[in-house]
Amino acid sequence: MSHFRCRLLHGGKDRPSGGQWSEFVCRGIHFIRLQLNLCALCGRVTQLQRLLESLGVQNSNQNKRAAALLGLPHFMKEDPSNFIKFCQASDSKEGVVTGVDVGVLIVREDGEEAVLPNNVLDVSVILEGHIVLNELSDVPSAFSVLVGLLYSLNIDYPKGLKYTFEVLQKVLMDVGGGTCSAHALGLRNKLLQGTL
Repeated sequence: MSHFRCRLLHGGKDRPSGGQWSEFVCRGIHFIRLQLNLCALCGRVTQLQRLLESLGVQNSNQNKRAAALLGLPHFMKEDPSNFIKFCQASDSKEGVVTGVDVGVLIVREDGEEAVLPNNVLDVSVILEGHIVLNELSDVPSAFSVLVGLLYSLNIDYPKGLKYTFEVLQKVLMDVGGGTCSAHALGLRNKLLQGTL
């Protein structure tokens, strides 16, 4: 298992100890519910609602991790629409990834519309409009591989998702976390205090 993947899947440690990762997953699901209540007051149905509905159908730990990661850009007040892409098995992947600088592609069975599909057929990593890695087992693996690639290839994070990637790298993976922006530091402190 790669160093980055191990750190993301196991709370920033090289062993399964929970810590900030477990806290992030628990608090992340709670945050998604709070955001959903706010959106309901505004009369908007968002991807967050679809995310929670999918989580209600398939409530495994892996899906909770995926939901927390897919909800992270919303928490950081960033737009993930050009980062997290979905397509059906019969769709052309090349058409979906065109124009995506950095992203994750989740391929689901034909006809399935859930944000967290019951059967994910493929999860791929997108760099500069091309699929660079595919057949990853799950969403957390794709996120960790993507952050590892960006870090090792010294590629800047997408401007619209700067804080999301900073939290992934510096808070959840604990790589270079000595200096964080106010946004990332705020989330880190909330996770440590349990006040999210």
